[in-house]
Amino acid sequence: MLLSAAAPVLADQDAWIKKRKPEELFAFVMADPDCPVSEADAREIVHGALVRARIRELSEWTPRETMLVLQLDCLKERDARWVFSVEAKLAKMQVRQKTELVTTPMFGTHRRMGRSGADGIRQAVRDTAEAALTDYLEANFDLDTTGTGNQDRG
Repeated sequence: MLLSAAAPVLADQDAWIKKRKPEELFAFVMADPDCPVSEADAREIVHGALVRARIRELSEWTPRETMLVLQLDCLKERDARWVFSVEAKLAKMQVRQKTELVTTPMFGTHRRMGRSGADGIRQAVRDTAEAALTDYLEANFDLDTTGTGNQDRG
């Protein structure tokens, strides 16, 4: 069983995602140590999605720059199955009086939840990372082939 929650795309919601150097992006990946997909495996999946999108992965986070954040949580059931939640989102870290993670839930956030084995969880990590990267690419590159511009997305 796999549930998906993807926010609708709204015009101008993506303005904050735009970067000066859109061909590079920092990815912050966290995975529950009890998951059958390790943090290293999740990082490798995210790295592969970045490579396929032709985005160079940055090794360090730059303050106030858009980044990809992926979090994987799992709870083991019986018979090599886990209940899992994976969320990939585009975010910016604001450093004011305290460090805050700024996101827009209406754009750039994708979540998969379900009950599966390791292969299904790996696929969910891949799907959510690719969905968030698609939002990133659409916000940062002119990929509109219809000639109508970004305002007609949706």
